[in-house]
Amino acid sequence: MKYSILIKVGKCAALFVLAFLFSPLPAESQEPIEEESSDKKSYKGLFTEAGYHLEFENYHLALHPYLQLDTMEPGNANIAYRIGLCYLNSANNRDKAIPYLEAAVKHATKNYDDLAYTEINAPLKAYYALASAYHLNYQLDAAIGTYKRYQALLHKKHYMQENTAEQIKKCNYAKIQMSSPINVEIKNLGESINTKYSDFCPVINADETILIFTSRREGGTSNITDIDGRYFEDIYISYQDMGTWSAAVSIGTTINTPDHDAAIGLSADGQRLFIYKDEAGDGNIYQSYLIGDTWTVPDKLSDNVNSNGWETHASVSADGEILYFVSDRPGGYGGRDIYKCKKLPNGEWAKAENLGDKINTAADEDAPYMHPNGTLLFFSSMGHKSMGGFDIFFSELLKDDTWIEPMNIGYPINTTHDDIFYIPSTDGKRAYYSSVDTSGYGAHDIYMAVFKDFEEIALTVLKGVMFITDVEGEVMESNILVYDNSDMEAPPQLFKPNSTTGKYIIVLPPDRDYTIFYNVGDSILQTEHIFIPEESAYQEIERSIGLKPVELLGYKLNDAKSIEQEYKEPAVAANPNVAESSERETGTSMDEPESEELSAVTKEGVAPYQRFFNYNVRNINRGEKQYQKFLKSIILLVEQNGSARLIVIGSASKVPTKKFDNNENLAKKRAEAAKETLIISLKELDIDMGNIHIDMSSMVQGPEYGNDAVDNRILYEKYQYVEIQVN
Repeated sequence: MKYSILIKVGKCAALFVLAFLFSPLPAESQEPIEEESSDKKSYKGLFTEAGYHLEFENYHLALHPYLQLDTMEPGNANIAYRIGLCYLNSANNRDKAIPYLEAAVKHATKNYDDLAYTEINAPLKAYYALASAYHLNYQLDAAIGTYKRYQALLHKKHYMQENTAEQIKKCNYAKIQMSSPINVEIKNLGESINTKYSDFCPVINADETILIFTSRREGGTSNITDIDGRYFEDIYISYQDMGTWSAAVSIGTTINTPDHDAAIGLSADGQRLFIYKDEAGDGNIYQSYLIGDTWTVPDKLSDNVNSNGWETHASVSADGEILYFVSDRPGGYGGRDIYKCKKLPNGEWAKAENLGDKINTAADEDAPYMHPNGTLLFFSSMGHKSMGGFDIFFSELLKDDTWIEPMNIGYPINTTHDDIFYIPSTDGKRAYYSSVDTSGYGAHDIYMAVFKDFEEIALTVLKGVMFITDVEGEVMESNILVYDNSDMEAPPQLFKPNSTTGKYIIVLPPDRDYTIFYNVGDSILQTEHIFIPEESAYQEIERSIGLKPVELLGYKLNDAKSIEQEYKEPAVAANPNVAESSERETGTSMDEPESEELSAVTKEGVAPYQRFFNYNVRNINRGEKQYQKFLKSIILLVEQNGSARLIVIGSASKVPTKKFDNNENLAKKRAEAAKETLIISLKELDIDMGNIHIDMSSMVQGPEYGNDAVDNRILYEKYQYVEIQVN
């Protein structure tokens, strides 16, 4: 049987234990009775029909005949119990279960016969069902009292004792959470997104201009209804402009099929969609790419991701290097666990790794979302301390690759119901999630939470439009390469603007120095250097890159430097017009025009060599023209005078550094690195180091740091340098 993602999650996430609450019916109930008008059906026939649906968890189909039976024989506790079960498993009528279950427990007995249609009493487990109904409807004291009453009726070693005790803990924890709710405003996204049907599983791109979600609304690719009586799942898309979401439309028939299709993850740039499909009855993860304005036919991910078990949700890191997903494959800690796969150099996913027992529990985990900052993981769990059912939690990945203890995100985002689909915004101010609320449009609605007291997440979003056309007006294929200069061994990240709109979105974590190449093919159109301090706030930088056809005619692509050549050569006299300067490992220098070959030199005539750096950078590039010119001056000085005395000065500003612990260390490291580079260079030029004497000093100078490294970059940058003088 093929299952929707909502049913698959719901089947495992039921607050009460269904197998316990409803025992198998007799063999005669295994086949449905022939259809006949309801007014002619006997009491036994209606009971058999309803029991058949209830056994297969078709609660909406079981409800109507049970309600008929209730009118035929009012006061029957067995029928009241079964009606209560149907309402308890409904999408948005769970409050209606309470009066029926309250009536049922008044006639609960140990001598209950669930096989007899003549049974007029209810089973003892009606107390558990009633407690669950109270629990779901926030009547927590009543729930606790009823759970305890049920415990008292059971044998001390009964297998439901432990489960019932756990539900009491959840009720008490719910009371604590509700007594101190988080400061948040919750907004329904409105009728452009939500319908009278279930709308859920929202995913967004990094700048919140695209919302993709799953819906069981009428008018999809199939008019088939599932075992729960609802339409099959389809995927819909909406676009935000000036704070308003457009009316959601089907994402298209390349993705939506007559079967279940659910959106489960979206890349930061909104051009890679992860999809849940259940073509073979086992549930797998697929992916589709946005090429221009068309989504590709989804491809099933490799066997390292998909297994013979169920895979239900996925989230890819902003750099595309790690995939987090859910699976119930053997070898985990519980039912469903969260795993990760790292991308291999060949682009394939490596073998799956379990996130470990800090995240995963003996119960179920689901719906992971790795925030674009690459360290905050949001997920749902039934095993961690919760209010009931699935709650939403978050954990942080530390530098030693361990996770902090997960924290409950709090009420009112978490409820006594199942809370599963949760996507925070890039800056941390908002979050998108689906929830059951009787005041909404349908069974599940999509909401936005706006946090009043929040800690802004430090990230930079670089976005814009890169649109290059040839003389015939055809769009040329372009790409953007991002180098992380703080890790010179790391390969560059490749990003491709949308081939129709030219739109691109790149997320840049803080405390890094980046070199960015905007390219057509392998040729560079523009280079940009961006440094983002560790203490920086969330910011968005917009860059639009374009060439008119007439401009492109004069641009000789074949004569241009390759990206690799450009990256390895120094940036000279860089003047970045970005939020922060290029903190490239080679730094920036104040080059002067090349002069004629020097024929004579004195120490007074040798200009000091200066190399200005950005935050945390300390190395000199030996291929730099100004540096090579300085070396030539030293050679001539030694040839004329027989020796030379040099002093290397390292300087740091007062912008805080964690990488070097303090700025004194940074200044000293700059001087040491420059001295080492100088010695290597002179030796390579066959200079006798016995004729060279090098002194070294370091200093920290400049104004006190005002937490304004981005706005006042130039103020601090002039104190971040190394200087070599002839003494």
